[in-house]
Amino acid sequence: MYNDMMKDLKDKMQPVVDITEINKKAAEKLFALQSACVTDLFNSSISQMKALTSVKEPKSAIELQVQFFKTLESKLTDVTEQEIATLTEAKDQLSEIVEKSISEMSALPTNFFGDFSKFTDMKQFADFSKFPDFSKFPDFSKFADMSAFTAAPAAEEAEKKAPVKAAPRKAAAPAATTAA
Repeated sequence: MYNDMMKDLKDKMQPVVDITEINKKAAEKLFALQSACVTDLFNSSISQMKALTSVKEPKSAIELQVQFFKTLESKLTDVTEQEIATLTEAKDQLSEIVEKSISEMSALPTNFFGDFSKFTDMKQFADFSKFPDFSKFPDFSKFADMSAFTAAPAAEEAEKKAPVKAAPRKAAAPAATTAA
């Protein structure tokens, strides 16, 4: 039973594993392309600087720079195309997995949860004769007179419990005496 459950879980999680693997491969390829591009850019820049230091005329330096930038543009365009191809391939593979998973979900039986109509049939409650006769229960109004519990008497009772203290009086100042 445990093995069956684990196999079922593995089968259900396989699309997630596939998606992760596709993303991993795409990321590794992109990192490799970027690493190679940066290394090549660094090496070609050093070579260009060495070539420029040996040039004596400005016209030759400009021609070297133009050639360097054309080569650089070509290399960057090639790397960009490879990256776009990698991303497009990964996107297509991911889309295929998602579409397959969605089609498998839509292939579930329409009555997947069973017939709930037998639980929602409220006609059985239309006949109240099936319920007990509530007239047999005692009349609880005899046991407690609820009219004594109102909000007004409770407020008056609270006032009686906590009398308000009068403020203490100030002592009178001694009368002034005049000596003549």
